[in-house]
Amino acid sequence: MKTDLAMAVVVLFLGTTGWGQPVLVHVDTAVVSNGKMVTNLTRNDFQVFDDDNVQSVIRFAGEEQPVDVLLVFHASSGMLPTIQAFADAAHDGLQELHSGDRVAIMVFDAKDRVVLPFTGDLGAVERTLKNDMLNLPSSGQTTALAAASKAAGFLLGQSNDGRRRSVLHVFSMGVGIFQGSEEKRTERYWEADTVYNGMVVHALFGQGLGGLSSLSPALTILKNTLTATVEDTGGELFSARDARFFRDALHHIRCRYSLWYERPMRGRFGLQATIAVELAKDTKKRYPKSKVHARSGYLLQR
Repeated sequence: MKTDLAMAVVVLFLGTTGWGQPVLVHVDTAVVSNGKMVTNLTRNDFQVFDDDNVQSVIRFAGEEQPVDVLLVFHASSGMLPTIQAFADAAHDGLQELHSGDRVAIMVFDAKDRVVLPFTGDLGAVERTLKNDMLNLPSSGQTTALAAASKAAGFLLGQSNDGRRRSVLHVFSMGVGIFQGSEEKRTERYWEADTVYNGMVVHALFGQGLGGLSSLSPALTILKNTLTATVEDTGGELFSARDARFFRDALHHIRCRYSLWYERPMRGRFGLQATIAVELAKDTKKRYPKSKVHARSGYLLQR
């Protein structure tokens, strides 16, 4: 036990593994300007800060890196119009994904269920959305925040072979709101190296997705409650406004960058470190209205 403890101290204190190898920190990053993804950037277009200290990006990947997308829905009668809208948009939306990408589908009510494990068969994803999802029985209600936490737990149990990982959590009317700690939920996503995205859908029976231009008070509260997890994991909060909503969300998830840097050696103990990603000075001039989405920290003891 003393040897294991000493090794853990070396990892935490020096920023290396027990074998002296540097620990790489992965930052899944998106750049959005005027609502559109900024693509074709290179590692030289970014600046990364760890606890306010600039770091060298030693590895970089763009759209060539495969991605896993976990779709999260709630099984309730109020969500049926939303699920139907996703089923209708599935074929078009899934065209945004590349060969090697995978999708899984989770459903939550009183318990969580993996309706479709991760698969690269996008035809199976489409069939599941169109056939299986609309006929799922509901065994009670869960809250959106509990579902977000459980989705992170599911990904923690999945092996990661170099893929980027994103959750697209879909919520609408009839979904409960309050439960769980925002801080603990964010830490689970950091540990799972996963971006959390939310999609707000205000679907009304008989009116489809365009029924109202504004959100109901309950959905507004839910949106505001989830914003911290979205921002701290580097995700985005989408709104379903037209028939392209699913394709647009997958486009944003797909057109991201991976930055890796060596975790700095530290002369202090602590639970977490902060991360900040900015565009380089000349790149900022090219995209003055851009916003960078990247996680805000990581756990030092991991």
